[in-house]
Parts: sequence; C-alpha cells; structure tokens
Amino acid sequence: MRKRKDGNKTFRGVLAAFLAMFLVVALAAGGSVLPSSAAEATAEATGAKVRVLIGFTGRPGAAEEALVRAFGGTVRHTYELIPSIAAEVPLQALPGLARNPLVALVEPDIRAYAIGNYEEDLQAELERTWGMVRIGEGAAHGAGAFGAAVKVAVVDSGIDYRHPEFTGIYKGGYDFVNSPDDPAFPNDFYGPLDADGHGTHVAGTVAAARNGIGVAGAAPGVELYALKVLEGGSGSFSDIIAALDWCIANGIQVTNNSYGSSGDPGTQVRNAFQNAYAAGVLHIAAAGNAGKVSGTGDNVGYPARYPSVVAVAASTSADTRASYSSTGPDVEIMAPGSTIYSTYLNGYYATMSGTSMASPHVAGVAAQLLGAGPGLTPDGVRDILGQTAWNLGLPATQQGAGLVRADLAVAAVGEPAPDPEPEVRYDIMATAGPGGGISPSGTVSVLEGGSQTFGIAPDAGHAVADVLVDGSSVGAVGIYTFANVAADHTIHATFKEAKAVTAIQATVATDRTSYIYNSWVGITVAVASQDGAPVEGAGVSVRVKDPAGKVVAEFAGATGGDGRAAFSHRVPNKAPVGTYAVEAVATLGSLNDGAGTIFSVTKR
Repeated sequence: MRKRKDGNKTFRGVLAAFLAMFLVVALAAGGSVLPSSAAEATAEATGAKVRVLIGFTGRPGAAEEALVRAFGGTVRHTYELIPSIAAEVPLQALPGLARNPLVALVEPDIRAYAIGNYEEDLQAELERTWGMVRIGEGAAHGAGAFGAAVKVAVVDSGIDYRHPEFTGIYKGGYDFVNSPDDPAFPNDFYGPLDADGHGTHVAGTVAAARNGIGVAGAAPGVELYALKVLEGGSGSFSDIIAALDWCIANGIQVTNNSYGSSGDPGTQVRNAFQNAYAAGVLHIAAAGNAGKVSGTGDNVGYPARYPSVVAVAASTSADTRASYSSTGPDVEIMAPGSTIYSTYLNGYYATMSGTSMASPHVAGVAAQLLGAGPGLTPDGVRDILGQTAWNLGLPATQQGAGLVRADLAVAAVGEPAPDPEPEVRYDIMATAGPGGGISPSGTVSVLEGGSQTFGIAPDAGHAVADVLVDGSSVGAVGIYTFANVAADHTIHATFKEAKAVTAIQATVATDRTSYIYNSWVGITVAVASQDGAPVEGAGVSVRVKDPAGKVVAEFAGATGGDGRAAFSHRVPNKAPVGTYAVEAVATLGSLNDGAGTIFSVTKR
C-alpha cells in the first residue's frame, strides 16, 4: 500500500510560536524540558542558544551565513538538498531573524530517537535468524540475489565496522555527531564507529556476510556505509539532513532509518527526504514502537510518515503484528521485528526487538532488487515490494501491503510491469510585471497532490507591490507555495519603485506603562523613512535598564514589512521596584537613530 501524497506546511518562527512548538515536540518525542514560562525565563537570562533549521528564499551562501552570525548564531550545516541552514541561535533573536526578508521560515531542530529494545548479548547459531527464513531469503540467495555493488547507508548510531561480519563489505561513512571537520573533535579518529550497538545490529540484518558463522544478512553483497547521526540513543534532524546531503554526493541508493520522532520535525526535513528521493535515494524507515495493543490508532512516527519514505511495521514469528508496532494509513509493508538475532559490538551477536529491526529486512530486500534490476527506480522498487508481499490477513493499517518476501520480489524483477496509472499533472502559470521577477517562471507542471514554491524578487530600486494568486491578492510576499495541487493556477507578481531612504526615525513603545513580577513587557520598535513610510530590514538593538541604570536585558532584530520589530522582556521575581528605561537604536546602512521610553515595576 503506497502512501497518500500531501503538501508542505509553512511555519514562520516567532518567539511564542517557536517555544510552543519546541515544547510540544520535545515532550511528544520523550524529551524533558522546562515548562514554557521557566524555559523562556531561563533562556533569556542565560542568553541560551537553541538549535533551529532556517529556510531561505534562495540557495544559502556566504551572505546568508553572515546573516545568521549577525543575529548571534552559529552555523552548523549549510545544505545542498534544501535552501536551508542549521544553526544555533539565541532565543531572543529568533523573531527578528524570522522577519528578515531573506528568511522563509524558522523551525525547531527536534530530536530523533533510536527505535529498538536490547534484550540479550549471547553467542548463538545461524538458525536463530528466523526472520531471514520467514521472508524467503534462502531462495533469494539461491537465485544469486545478494545486492552486489548496491550502495546502502545505515543512518544510525554508526557501525562497529571491525566486526568480522563486515569484512570486505564496509566501505566507509561519516560521523555527523562528532564531525572530524569540527575543531571541537580533533581526535575523532574512528569515524562512524558505533558505541551503542543499535546501528551495528541493524547493519547485520541488512548485510552480514555469508561466511558460515554467526548470521547472514539479506544483502551480503552490498557496499555498506555508516552515517552516524545518533549517540546515546538520540540525534538531531539537522544532522540527518546533512547525512542525506552526503548520500547524494556519494551515490547512495538505499538508506535505512531505524529512528524516529512522534513530533513532525517540519517542512525542511520533509523537503530534504523528498528531494533525496527524487534524486534516486530509496528511504526505508521504522514505523515506530508507539502502537497500541489493540492495533488501532494513527501513530506512525517521522520520517516514516512521509510519502517519500517506506514505513515498515514489525511482525512476530507467528505472523502477527508485534504489539508495539505503530499503526496507521502510512504503514507500507511489514517485516520480522521481534527477537531478531544480529551482529553487535566487539564481534558479538545479540537479540533485539522493534520496528528498528524490521526496517533493515526491507532495506536489504530493496538492495537485492536493485542488484537484480539496476534500472529500477525507487518507485519501481516500492511497487515490486508491495505487489509481492504476503497478505497476513491483518488490516492494512497494521501490515500495509503485507509481509515482505525476498524470494517473490526477486523473481518479479524483469517480469512485465502492469500498466501504470495515468499520471495527472496541473499547470501553474507564473508571471511578473516590470521591476522584478518570479522563479520559476512561465508554465510549471506539477504532479497532482504535489507542491511548488515560487520566489518573488524585486530589482534594485524596486519593492514587491503585490502578488496575485488566481487573481486574488496574497500581499507583498517574497515566497509563495502551492500545496496539494489539484487544479491549474496562476501567480502574478507586481513591483513598485522603492524611494531611496535618506533618513530614518525610530520610536519605541511598551504595551503598558506598569508591570508586576513575572509579567511580560511587550516592546515594539518602529522605524520610518524621511517621508514616514515603514522601513523594512533595518537593524534594531534594544537595552532595558533597571532603576539603578543596570542593563538587565538586551535584544537584537530587524524590522519587517510593517517597519516594526517586536521583543518580549520578562520581569523576574523580586526585580527592583521603580522606573525602568528602554533604549532602542535603529540602523540602516550608514543611517541610524535612537529612541527611548520608560515603564514602571511594582510588586503586585
């Protein structure tokens, strides 16, 4: 069962929205964070930085990296797959950064967690690999299907590549957690060496050697790569996007992703998986261990939930759904996942359970198909996997198409494919008036259910006047996305001359004149030109001083299209009572202006 297609959702980060999303996602993913008010107060008081994914209106480069640093941020990754930068940015700088005209969206960089349960660490015999027997690997290997020369990346906690089962198979990889290019880790000599055991166990199911000892993987002829994005059981999605970039640069054909999050990591992560899939990378992922004993509910995790990813549920040796296996319409296929015996650290073997253990069975079979049919596309592999799966008599929300069958799938390679369903596409006509442009322009063809983003950029001395979508105004926006396309559309951008700004005037105001302990002070700085028009993109810095003249808070940002920049200051418990001063400075090139206001603090 192939998954439904859906469109992207855009999220522009402002302080309150970012914190709300960050807290909800972290809690849903099993993390531990402070309550909202305490988190805000702590971050503001310490100047703490938070990890974010910043989407830009165009391909980021030196200028965009400089913009991040100008807001006090540290650049972690600049991506090729998506127009985004992963960074650590001071919490109070996020609203100003999100309002910058170069920035399309700001999303939290949430955590992903390994999905599996370690049970024992004992030597055992080959016959304990019941999963390989159940999916017909004996016949598939007998037909010579070993996945020869297919490049498979295990995106996980690394691989103990010193294990005898990986001799001649392991070809390298990269440690994105402790990057060897990072001066903070100058002694990362071992690269993506696994210290947790999770990635090593997964890798054995994919590709352990046929050497007469231990275990045999589904595709022992592959070229195996370790991309380390997890450590201590979790990792960041920003490192996972960087791993996908690496996959494209190094010709990876199949990725196994035995990790996940119950919270949606956002548009940029979704786009990274989609873009890598479109470039020919087949993603196989664990559906998640959040299933109910009843087998009901929609609880598949991310990234398995994405249309570009194959979500794998877990079965038992009795051909039933493992009680922990996640369920829902995004489940695509099922594979053995309970009490799976495979490779472990230091040359040992171990038994583990989880959809983490089911996913590599399917990744291995996918590699076998690509080895047998080198011309297969990711869509083609998914079609064969679904058409040859065994229906176990379970609901599709539990098993997808059914139990993966290596023998039947390999036999189906080269057989005439059924007539494909007719492709449905729609046209979007993109045009622009004088004074700027729209990209892409002209007639853009989009698959039904797909999405398409347009960037609107004015020429020098001009500004966006309006953008019309199907004849209706959506405002003077710099980026617009059509999501879940189901009809033809038009988009037209108009521009106006932008009068040169020769002088600026700043004003600052608070939302009230008096505050009590533990309340929030809303501060708004407005910047206007010599003729009173709002000035967009002006840099703004704000300082708050207590009655003794001590600086108790500082903020930085930039004005938006309305010429305003907004900040929030929390009055801590037992703050000095009296009159506080707010000082604001606005800059635009060589122009600058200052302004001030006051407010009072009382105990109650």
